Amino acid sequence: MMAGKDMAQIGFASIQAFSETCMKATRPEHIAGRLGLLAEQLGYTTWYAGSLMHEHELAGRGFGFYAGSLRWSKRYTDERYCFVDPVFLAAKDDEKAVQWSDCARGLARKRTNKKALQVLNEAREFGICDGFTKAWHGFGPVPGGVTFGGEQPDVSKDARMSL
Repeated sequence: MMAGKDMAQIGFASIQAFSETCMKATRPEHIAGRLGLLAEQLGYTTWYAGSLMHEHELAGRGFGFYAGSLRWSKRYTDERYCFVDPVFLAAKDDEKAVQWSDCARGLARKRTNKKALQVLNEAREFGICDGFTKAWHGFGPVPGGVTFGGEQPDVSKDARMSL
């Protein structure tokens, strides 16, 4: 949870403005920009919304909006971390929201998958210390998802539900 802040929800006016942006948008950047403003209200500096698949498959089968460190995105893609990222893998199999810090604690206790824990530890070097991922399945053949992260984001249930 964000240090020194109460648990928060995104206000109705902000959500309404986001909905209006989505309805009027003529370019993906319009939607992405407004989503970024919502995420920032809760301390999220990195996020992705779109198809839940490996980056190399996105061009042919999916879509995605991303905001965050381009260096981290490149490293994640180049190292093919989606094949060992415990949060990504959990989201592909289940629609339950996965909080990153819970996942990291579970891996540290088990000491079974050092490569998976490495993904989460390296993300911290890019200011992505905690967050959550929520998948959705059933809107077609390609699952979708959202993931939000930051240095000290509000990971309360209210904040996650707002996003």
